[in-house]
Amino acid sequence: MITQTIRVTAGHIRRGKPEECSKCPVALAILDGFPEVTEVIVNQEWATVKRGEADPFLDAEMPLAAREFISAFDQPSLWIGPSPVKPFEFEVTWLTVEEQEEMGIL
Repeated sequence: MITQTIRVTAGHIRRGKPEECSKCPVALAILDGFPEVTEVIVNQEWATVKRGEADPFLDAEMPLAAREFISAFDQPSLWIGPSPVKPFEFEVTWLTVEEQEEMGIL
């Protein structure tokens, strides 16, 4: 179990791509904040990262703030006025498959 603070910056928001699970601002922030990660996939519920061959996959449930950000970022046609997405940070707890099984998540 690894607890981590993810910081989504203005740079991540500028470079992020709506509705692209490995190129959204949250995915870019995870890649920047977790150097051993080689791949990341994010949706509104979960993030999954790959970090090499030994114990390769970790999953984290997205907190409400991240879910709301992703939803707003993915729907720019619904924005009224300037972008509602701003830099923010949130905490996640990464779990291995084994930890998820022990907790009854899988």
